[in-house]
Amino acid sequence: MAVALHLAVTASVWADPARGLTSPDSAEYLTIANNLAAGHGFSQSSAPPYAPDLRRTPVYPGILAALFHITGSSVRAAIALNTCLGLLTIALVSTWMARHWGTRAGAAAGWLLATDPASLTYHHLVLSETTFALLLVSAVVLLAGGGRTRWLIAAAAGATLGISALCRPIGLYLALALLPAFGLDRGRRPWPQRIRSYVILNLVCATVLGVWVLRNAAVFGAPVLTSQGSVNLYFHRAAYVEAAIEGTEVDVVRERWTREMDARGAGWTDADRAAWLSTNGRAIVAAHPFIYARVYAVALAKMFAPERDEVFSLLGVPPASGLGRAILGITWVQLACFYGCVVLGAARMFRGGPAQGLLAIAATVVAYFVVISGPEVYARFRMPLMPVLALVGAFAFVPVVRIRGLVPAES
Repeated sequence: MAVALHLAVTASVWADPARGLTSPDSAEYLTIANNLAAGHGFSQSSAPPYAPDLRRTPVYPGILAALFHITGSSVRAAIALNTCLGLLTIALVSTWMARHWGTRAGAAAGWLLATDPASLTYHHLVLSETTFALLLVSAVVLLAGGGRTRWLIAAAAGATLGISALCRPIGLYLALALLPAFGLDRGRRPWPQRIRSYVILNLVCATVLGVWVLRNAAVFGAPVLTSQGSVNLYFHRAAYVEAAIEGTEVDVVRERWTREMDARGAGWTDADRAAWLSTNGRAIVAAHPFIYARVYAVALAKMFAPERDEVFSLLGVPPASGLGRAILGITWVQLACFYGCVVLGAARMFRGGPAQGLLAIAATVVAYFVVISGPEVYARFRMPLMPVLALVGAFAFVPVVRIRGLVPAES
């Protein structure tokens, strides 16, 4: 099912690969990847002297650059790579569940994720979400899999989380945020072992992230992972608050602020600009906490609703057409079934047994993204969570006695 659906979308996009691009992110990733492949360094510049970039992190552009060394600069190749990574994610989720909880659970997890329209959409876009989703669920299954060499598993999971944060900086604090998962795990491990695993996880993650932070400190004099956080804080989160106060569209506020920033920050370094954006963005949000909470709640509802922003342009289907309405209706049905399975699966996992460890990790990951995101979220931010939620939803198809460890899983 996964291969069939992906091939159908790929066939639609292949004739017009520009559908697989979304502005401005795709163009920035491609520019950096082409510069890396050409030996110009990690830069968004289109001509010498190729100034280094502080905003983007290296994992996804680096993967594209490695691809372009083989294929040459090709949007189609980038789309094909993302599609393969998406299929790999589905295979990982399905086979891991089958190995630990039986073939029925593996099939259920695979079907839930393979039929998710948001995942299917972003697997065909030149964006970092697909790579990030694969890394995120890889870390989850590493932590949930157990084994005797738990310190080595914790180290591998920490490295994976560090690489994932270098793919999408939203995962920067996820390793630290997993502390509740270690505390809620009612497995057989004593507290000293849990604490040791948590410390190893974070030390390895910090080491991976530290390499890029040191690069930025040496190049820009700014010991930060990226300047993207300051951009989001001012031009997204604070802009939504200002738009709500003015009663206007957020794009209007953002365009005005961009013009003002271009005039004010002429001659500033990237580090100076990031510091100003952070200070002023934080001040606006802190001055209007209730407005921020209201616009954030509206955004979260959009985040967990059907994907409307990219799917129609990807397929070349007008949203108001009959086919567009049919796609939206199918998406609502699929999401209702998906969320229903997640609720039932979580309820079964909560009753006890070894599945509680996975539930604690999955719940912590979802809670982290809900808390750390902002009013700028939409279905794109939910997509990396879908593989993790598919693991939980698959337990709706596993008998409770098996989840509680009273009978073994079938081979």
